[in-house]
Amino acid sequence: MLSFDLSSKSSVFTGADPREVSAYVNRAVGRHSIHVPDQIRPTARLHLGRMSEIGLCNISYGGPVEIATESLRDSYQLQVLVRGTSAWTGADGRHAFRPGEFLVINPVDPAQVQYSSDCEKLIVTLPVEVVEAMAREEPESVFTRNLRFVRPVHALASVEGLAALLALMCEEAGSASCSSAMQHHYSQILIRKLLAQLETNAFDLQTPATNQAFERIKGYIRENLSEDLSLELIAAASNVSLRKLYVLFKSYAQESPRDFIQRLRLERVRSDLLQPRASDSVTDIATRYGFCHLGRFSALYKARYNELPSQTLGRMR
Repeated sequence: MLSFDLSSKSSVFTGADPREVSAYVNRAVGRHSIHVPDQIRPTARLHLGRMSEIGLCNISYGGPVEIATESLRDSYQLQVLVRGTSAWTGADGRHAFRPGEFLVINPVDPAQVQYSSDCEKLIVTLPVEVVEAMAREEPESVFTRNLRFVRPVHALASVEGLAALLALMCEEAGSASCSSAMQHHYSQILIRKLLAQLETNAFDLQTPATNQAFERIKGYIRENLSEDLSLELIAAASNVSLRKLYVLFKSYAQESPRDFIQRLRLERVRSDLLQPRASDSVTDIATRYGFCHLGRFSALYKARYNELPSQTLGRMR
């Protein structure tokens, strides 16, 4: 299980009054107001760390508090729920968060967030000028100001590699061996990953050109299912950026590129199993389409088709 805890060296408060922690967070993380029940035990906890331009914060208030912000102004925030529950209300609606989900707050978005007594979060602060500068490097970007992440609510698992990257950053933030150059590298990877895999207003998806780009991508994948398909290769062959590749899939296919490729490969495997050549075995057909771990392949196949690949092949012999 991944840990998003910063090291003990980053501890600022342990067993503190939530109001005291809130006052410190106002200065160090972002402006907000807090509503605390009249009687609450002083069990709030705060750890702060940095990874180059990016702020990292472990926080728990130890009670059912409510946090409100009108505007973060100079930063974006990711609020990753680690334990407990959290309810968010914003301009785009309301959502009850569970562990494994995260909230994206844009700099000008007002928000109200309720913490359960056992709620713990990792809050990641991203400077506006850094995020927007990196977004403008993309050739398709058309926004002039106020880059916005379009959807506030996400599952960690929907952003490939994000959970592992955040866990590593939390670990490295307290390491003396993590140089400033390495920290900068981590921060660049995180921002590029978010820009690549989360939908923003940086370009208009609803155009004939983007429809054609997505058709090119799908055509390339279908023609090369038996090849070693990296996402970088697909993007380059389709003449789009990696960021645009992710966003196109999320918008047009409602699944990640890897899930799309896996689904097509399973469909191609089943087609070959239903019309096998005389010398074909399950192993031959599975490896033909890039499934090298046969146990995992069999589990994926059974989950999709409700039978083992050997059973499908056996019926055709």
